[in-house]
Amino acid sequence: MKTQNKITLVSIGGGLALVGAAFAAWQFNASVSKANDSNVEITKKTDAGSIADVETLYLTLDQSGAFWTKVSYNNSEVAIASENIVTSFNFVYTGSAEANDVSDVTLTVNYSVDDGIEDYVTFTGGSLGAATELNNVKSAVYTLPTLSYTANKPSTSAEYDAMKVALNGKKVTFTLTATVAE
Repeated sequence: MKTQNKITLVSIGGGLALVGAAFAAWQFNASVSKANDSNVEITKKTDAGSIADVETLYLTLDQSGAFWTKVSYNNSEVAIASENIVTSFNFVYTGSAEANDVSDVTLTVNYSVDDGIEDYVTFTGGSLGAATELNNVKSAVYTLPTLSYTANKPSTSAEYDAMKVALNGKKVTFTLTATVAE
């Protein structure tokens, strides 16, 4: 076989391998519209004082896994989530006249999951770290629950589309509570 023919065959084989690799790297939600995000709602309860705002988080589900994200939007309102993965948030309580000594304040975080989400994702753990106190402010880091797919993880584009429809508008609600001891 001539050298020219060998080079042509190697080039064609290399091109096919590259196309195959591109398909293998395809992910269901390289970008996903804002309307299809499953989001996180933060509710705040306090006997006195105030709880700082917590950024909106999203539950992102794609072929590579399930994870918590902060979502940024480009100018066409397409969500880009993969580079904004988060694992925790800060819980910050500021005292008031009724709770001058923040050492008397207990911080707690609980969460609930809308129906349907746990058909696709399991939630494990979630914990509030040790609190620190400084200048009438009490804060702690809350480590988000670990996410993993159930056996219902989509394996085709059609299954992924069905999951997006099923989870559209669904929320995981975190309730942050600061309770003043009596």
